[in-house]
Amino acid sequence: MNLDGLHDAILTSISLEVDATTITLNLKPIQFEGAPDHVSLVAHGWKRFSCPKEEPRGHSAVWHVNQTRGPFEVKSGLLHFELQMQSGDVIEIHASLFERHDGRAAAIAG
Repeated sequence: MNLDGLHDAILTSISLEVDATTITLNLKPIQFEGAPDHVSLVAHGWKRFSCPKEEPRGHSAVWHVNQTRGPFEVKSGLLHFELQMQSGDVIEIHASLFERHDGRAAAIAG
C-alpha cells in the first residue's frame, strides 16, 4: 500500500463496519498539484483496533498525520499498520488486508 503524500494529512473520520469487518480512515491530504482531494485507507478483516486520544504532545483541534508505519506482517495472514498523529497518539490496526483509495471532488458544471 502506497502511503506517499500523507504526512500532515488531516484525519477527518474513522468508520467501522462490524459485519463487513472493515475499518475506513478518511484523510484530507495537503493540497498541491496532482494531490488527491481525499484518501481512504481501508482495513479488511480487522482483528485489533486501537485509537487513543490521550494527546501526549498537547491538544489539537484537528489530527494531522505525523508518520505512517506498515503494513507489515505480525503473524501468518495478519498485518499491522500504524498512523502516528502529531498529537503523539498512535492509531493501530491489525487486519488481513489494507487498501488505499484516492478520490477527487466532482467537478461542478456551470
